[in-house]
Amino acid sequence: APLDGSSTDAFELVAVVPSDPDLDEVYVVFTLVLMDGTILISDERLGTDGTVTWTPPIAPVEGEEMCWSATAVDEHGLEGATSDTACFTLDLTNLPPSAPAIEAPGINGIAPSLTPTIRVINGEDPEGRSTQHRFELDLDETFSSDALQQATVDSDPTGTTTWTAELPFEEDALVYVRVLCTDGTNNSDWTTGQFLVSEANNPPSIPVLLDPQDGVAFGEDMMLVITNSTDPEGSDVRHDFKVLDLRDGLIAETSDIEQGDETTEWSPGVLDEGHYQWTARAIDEEGEESDWADTRSFVVGTPDQVEEPDLGGMVSNGKSNGCSCSSSSQSPGHLVWAIGLIGLIAQRRNRPRC
Repeated sequence: APLDGSSTDAFELVAVVPSDPDLDEVYVVFTLVLMDGTILISDERLGTDGTVTWTPPIAPVEGEEMCWSATAVDEHGLEGATSDTACFTLDLTNLPPSAPAIEAPGINGIAPSLTPTIRVINGEDPEGRSTQHRFELDLDETFSSDALQQATVDSDPTGTTTWTAELPFEEDALVYVRVLCTDGTNNSDWTTGQFLVSEANNPPSIPVLLDPQDGVAFGEDMMLVITNSTDPEGSDVRHDFKVLDLRDGLIAETSDIEQGDETTEWSPGVLDEGHYQWTARAIDEEGEESDWADTRSFVVGTPDQVEEPDLGGMVSNGKSNGCSCSSSSQSPGHLVWAIGLIGLIAQRRNRPRC
């Protein structure tokens, strides 16, 4: 050590002493070639415990490149074959790895499992040291709640490292994630994000009907207004509207209205005078539909002698039935009483006098 391409922050060369059963002692001679071509050769170094070391008598310089080799020498001064040459770079400061990049789930994306798998593009250590990645998941962006899950995983040599949560989160939970890379001494910055866990596509919320209020007048220039629905998976939502008469007959409708900033509106156009009811629903990008909102009623114009019935009922209009106030006061009971009175009078007139 150090081997080809590696870095070191300690300027000491270490070689393995070759074994020879016929010799009591084996020495090693080191050869070091500096970047400017200077060659340094050590004295014969006797190894202990199977290795031999040499500290070259030069001041180490950050970033300096050099190459070295070693030759075994026996106790009689006979040299063996020289080792392969290895080159290295002096690194006197241990810099932290670069921060990883979260590849999946995407930032503000959706994880299709309640136990999400996090995949990152590895952080890299500038000195080429081996690294690990630390993963943390939590329902709180402070990463300090009881829902915190964490793990440290050896970096995969393929360039991406993955980790799967052990405990499931609830459906449609918003999960915060952060990952760092460490060389065991220094850590990279955290890479943070958030995503939704969702195994099933649930429908959007039912929109709330805002305007017109129940039973108020509705003019030609007015709009039907609802509060925007929200989708639990965060997808875009569009809305359908319907206008009905009070017997649930369809009068006007529209579909696929894009949401406004906070509310969504639609004009049903010019309507005849009368009483109406209206409703709306939401649809997400996958076609999942909310329920229709509970209907509200409104009136157009000033319909003459029209009383608003219950929704789905019949319109009551006394004038159109051709009845007057006096005729409407006569009942079958009154008629029977009158006939009986006339018969009693006629019977008394026909009775013989004594």
